[in-house]
Amino acid sequence: STAARAQAGLQEPVPKLLPGRQGRNPNAARGVSIRAMSSDRGATPARVKSTPPAITADSFHHLARCERRFFLIEHDPGEKAPPGDFDRLVMERGVAHERAILARTPGAIGPVWPFGVPLEPAVRETERLLRERRSTIYQGALRSRDGARAGVPDFLLWEGDTLVVREVKLATRLADHPEIALQLEHYATLAEETLPGVEVRTEFVNGEGLRVPVPRDPGSFAAQLAAARALLRATEEPGLLKSHSTCAECPFYEHCWSRARAERRVEILSEVTAQRLPRLHDLGIATVDQLAATAPGALRGPGLQNGAERMVAEARAHREERPVIIGADPLPADRPCVWFDLEGNVGQLDGTPPRVYLWGLGLEPERGETVFDAFLDDRGAEARDEGDRDAWQRFLARAEGILDRSPTALFVHYASYEKTMMNLYAGRYPETERAATRVKARLFDLYHGGVMKAVRLPLVSYSIKQVASLAGFRWRNPAAGGLWSIVQYQRAMATTDAAERARLLHEIVEYNHDDLVATRAVWQWLGGLYRAPAGGDGR
Repeated sequence: STAARAQAGLQEPVPKLLPGRQGRNPNAARGVSIRAMSSDRGATPARVKSTPPAITADSFHHLARCERRFFLIEHDPGEKAPPGDFDRLVMERGVAHERAILARTPGAIGPVWPFGVPLEPAVRETERLLRERRSTIYQGALRSRDGARAGVPDFLLWEGDTLVVREVKLATRLADHPEIALQLEHYATLAEETLPGVEVRTEFVNGEGLRVPVPRDPGSFAAQLAAARALLRATEEPGLLKSHSTCAECPFYEHCWSRARAERRVEILSEVTAQRLPRLHDLGIATVDQLAATAPGALRGPGLQNGAERMVAEARAHREERPVIIGADPLPADRPCVWFDLEGNVGQLDGTPPRVYLWGLGLEPERGETVFDAFLDDRGAEARDEGDRDAWQRFLARAEGILDRSPTALFVHYASYEKTMMNLYAGRYPETERAATRVKARLFDLYHGGVMKAVRLPLVSYSIKQVASLAGFRWRNPAAGGLWSIVQYQRAMATTDAAERARLLHEIVEYNHDDLVATRAVWQWLGGLYRAPAGGDGR
């Protein structure tokens, strides 16, 4: 929205807004893993608009994310949370990327539709330019003949007698963003209505500045268009609830999840997948308490039997508000532990591959307090590759030194990010592969190899933030998190004030230290569950 752009410090309004519409969501630049979960519970009457709004490219972005999100944006946008710092950062980068591509497009006419003016004159001017000239049009306006659909594509240009619809995105992989093909097909069909009989091709410029052809797919588009129209006519909010990891960054998170928790819907359990949910409903199980009261052996049918014990255990954990142990103690005994945590950037912000800007270690000496090491890439854009390589190599040297002294040491991390990035960096810098392989052999994933093998918890997410909180740990900065860290780092690299850069980087290092201590807290808490008196919950 205009307000969001003002908060982001941008002087010009978002060029993608249509009258009466929400702005293009900056999350379109990021991939979100979607796990659909359908339910006939939780449907809520909506405040339906007397005149249905036009369907725009934004509609397909929101619909690709979640039907409920689309519905709320169209019918009840007042429930939407304002964009956070990371959203504004993505927005800034998206606008900067679009401007850079525009600067490389000589002779472009536009914007034909400046933000804040009526759309219809821009629609007529775009049609005139398309019919009378072969110029490249920047942000022309298109509208269907019935007025039900409208769009403002980034570029309309000619290649011979073929009209090319071109969008500019921060995304680098089309496969991760199904909404891009839908949005381009939306624009293409509007262009075909404007110029009947003209061949229309679609493409986008990705975050690396490369042109990517996008095959036309009218069948998929027609299905999504029909779904959008049905949701615009609907009078009740869909009961859909997706996985917590999918919903966590959604602006309607509180609206949907606070209600789901209050209703104790079975979908809040991480073990209840999209495939399992309808089968549970077929058995008359719709709430956590109903599932907790069910014997695992009664959960028969495809997709249920293999996970029955874990599903019931998680439901019991929620009902009884305590951890429920499901397996033997998974923690290796008598091994020195090194706590390991990374802070990494989102490559899509600047078109580069993902990068780690801080490799953090916490060492437990025989006596004294934990020793923290932070191997930080603090050189900024002017020495990006050198700083990236140097931080990685310094981290490896320290890790190998630890293994030289303690060959059985475990590098304990939480979830798969650390191993994934080590694999990426070993490939990026082949000369480090031997050292990286040695360290990777000593990794221990406390999430997959520890918590998830051992216990089910009364939590909607098994993230380090939630599990460590259950273990009694609190971050010094409650606002700090992965996306917060990315924003802080980007701010640090952008400032020319040395003192401000040092302050921002110090905050990131401090947050990383807390992540390391949180990992240790979860390790100790998990081990304590197996030493707790019979009947105790180990909290």
